[in-house]
Amino acid sequence: MKQNHLAPGNPPLAQQWVTLGIKSKDFTRRRRWLAEPRNLNSSCVTHFRLATELFKLSRRNYDFAGTAFLEAIIGLERAMRLHFKSPEESYGTGSNGSGDAFGNLFERTVKSGLLTDGIFRSPTQFKHDLLDRSKPVPTSHAEALSQIVPTIRNKYVHGKPIVLREFFALAIDLRVIADQLTTRPTDPAISSSHHLLDRTRTPKTKKLEKRSYHAFIRG
Repeated sequence: MKQNHLAPGNPPLAQQWVTLGIKSKDFTRRRRWLAEPRNLNSSCVTHFRLATELFKLSRRNYDFAGTAFLEAIIGLERAMRLHFKSPEESYGTGSNGSGDAFGNLFERTVKSGLLTDGIFRSPTQFKHDLLDRSKPVPTSHAEALSQIVPTIRNKYVHGKPIVLREFFALAIDLRVIADQLTTRPTDPAISSSHHLLDRTRTPKTKKLEKRSYHAFIRG
């Protein structure tokens, strides 16, 4: 079995993390990326930041991973509600956004054409029983996510949580999706670059950050 090299007195890594084999420095880098504001509405970022703290705790106790993923789902759901809000409604924290069910919002996001497989780091193979058998077999990673993420969410809130070792990778996917959505006022230049960059940064910084983002996602 792979040994964990930890400072004396530190509890061992949870077995799920040992199996995944994510190095500590890589985990820290991805966790920080998950929590960065970028151009996401603060009411969404709050949940991704909570997710990062819970994922940190899950390194020693994997029971926290499900709650961490749920926070990432809430962050994405909030982003989708803002993206599909009525034109008359503001992007403020008091905005309710779209009243559609989460599953319908996810389907609308997929059909919008924003979510090509190229934006995801490494598409995950999902267990067949997590897919919605009443729907056609998904032909893209985004379509598969639109089926399994609402399923995981609903099972969790109805007291039947699922434990997956892919929770962290899936949370990264959810943040990638959130970054494609319009959740705050932006100018056309930012909108055309997937809403990843803060308008207050210089063109040179924007170019470097965009390059670094795609390097991170593509691994």
